[in-house]
Amino acid sequence: FDWNVWPRQTYSIGRGSAGSDRLVGYKPGPWSVVAYDVLARISGRFSIVAYNLLLLTRMRSIEHALVGSWVDRWVVDCSNIVNANLRLHKWNGIALCVLTLIHVWSIIFPCVFHGWKAQVVPGLFEWPLSERTPKGFKDANPETETMSLQGDDVFRMVEMTILLAILTPLSVKWLATRWHAAIHIHRFINVIYFVDIVRRHSHPHSWILNTPVFVLWLVDKVWSYYYHKHETETKRVKLGNDYMVLYWKHPYELSPTVGPDFFLREKSGSRFEQPHVFTCFKNRTNFDVSGCDEVSKGEKQDEWNFGVVIRVFRSKRVPRVAGADKYSHTMKMYDVDEKDLAVTAWGPNHGEMSETVKVSLLEVGRPVVLIGAGSGINYIIDCLQWIVRGVAATPWRTTLLFSTRDADLFDWTYHVVSSILGKAPKGVDDRVRVVLAMTGTKFSDWNEEGGLSLPAEEDGRLQHESITRMFGRIQFDKEIPMAAVVFAQGSSAMKSKVEKVCKIKQAKYYGGLGGLA
Repeated sequence: FDWNVWPRQTYSIGRGSAGSDRLVGYKPGPWSVVAYDVLARISGRFSIVAYNLLLLTRMRSIEHALVGSWVDRWVVDCSNIVNANLRLHKWNGIALCVLTLIHVWSIIFPCVFHGWKAQVVPGLFEWPLSERTPKGFKDANPETETMSLQGDDVFRMVEMTILLAILTPLSVKWLATRWHAAIHIHRFINVIYFVDIVRRHSHPHSWILNTPVFVLWLVDKVWSYYYHKHETETKRVKLGNDYMVLYWKHPYELSPTVGPDFFLREKSGSRFEQPHVFTCFKNRTNFDVSGCDEVSKGEKQDEWNFGVVIRVFRSKRVPRVAGADKYSHTMKMYDVDEKDLAVTAWGPNHGEMSETVKVSLLEVGRPVVLIGAGSGINYIIDCLQWIVRGVAATPWRTTLLFSTRDADLFDWTYHVVSSILGKAPKGVDDRVRVVLAMTGTKFSDWNEEGGLSLPAEEDGRLQHESITRMFGRIQFDKEIPMAAVVFAQGSSAMKSKVEKVCKIKQAKYYGGLGGLA
């Protein structure tokens, strides 16, 4: 190194300087000492920038402000900002974990590669919570071939290894299966990491660069909690034992988009229960959300403007973290008496595919395929209403593919889709094709359960206007045309199959976040 434009010794805190950066050259010693010197500097500076990026990419206020703004229209396309931010968050998070571990462990490189001795030399702790080196301290001493560590160095080795090599991978894995626990662990890691980097007197760059962004992150959390928050009078339709439909009147709107996100929490839940995000649909065509006329008899259809199909999870939570409910919030929403059902809703917000779906429907030149399974029906219902209202102007046929093994959900979906298409102007049938697939059961079994009675044709299909109902799995390789734009919401296994077909068909693929392995 020949220059340093921002050395730490230009700052002082407590009893002295914030550091003593070498301004020219490297620390003396073999290549392992030089590697420690170089890696410690590079990893420290990278971590400062990467940590800020991790915080910025999880600020909902920034995403909300940019989508549809002049920046979106004239500077950079923000239609896929949610997915783009998640990718940035993922890869910078991995890099931050790796380089931070290198930062705290590289001091023992000379001991590992050149057999140097290691010793711990205690110092004095002072404000804010940092250990000062004693006089004459040298971390790398080529004369005695000794690496000197302080007590805080050893503590950070253990601390960062636990945080970044154990808890972080665990929390990421659990985000898909134990979100109630994973989100608390993830935020705990974030706060402890920030405290650790700003408590040290030798990190002045972190004070100046990381502290303001961390404060902005806290402000964003407060903003997100109060912005578009509404305690709704929620109506519920139970679809058997495993699914339900919630619908409500929400006072806030969003710029036109497809499949808006809402954060929902049942009011009687634990105060430590985090709101959970759901992709929802808007009532754009005044359709019958009940799926059967007798349930909604006497209800005015304009009393609700947002709804969502929710899968009910009944297994006991393991582990139970931070005082959260013993069972899933979806089970509580399902089991509570409807007169006592009170749901707090935050939204609407842009989902990870909302704007991208909208842009694809408005573009001319590529066919669009939307695929959903289970509760993935929500954004398909919203998209179908866009087409029926004539908002989607593309002349290409839009294909909507939905599959479920739940007879009640299949029955409800068919009635809702039929209700929406019944409001379609002439000519829409030529631009939309809906395939509803019932999987995991036979004709005879399903009919005995009281589902729709369909004639058992040889290929298991029944054609009704622009809706194709079928039994068995959807053949994605036959349904997805070449060079299409494909969206998928559902299980990880299904999305993996769709992605493989898209690569063969040279189609552009967008996968949603939901879905268990």
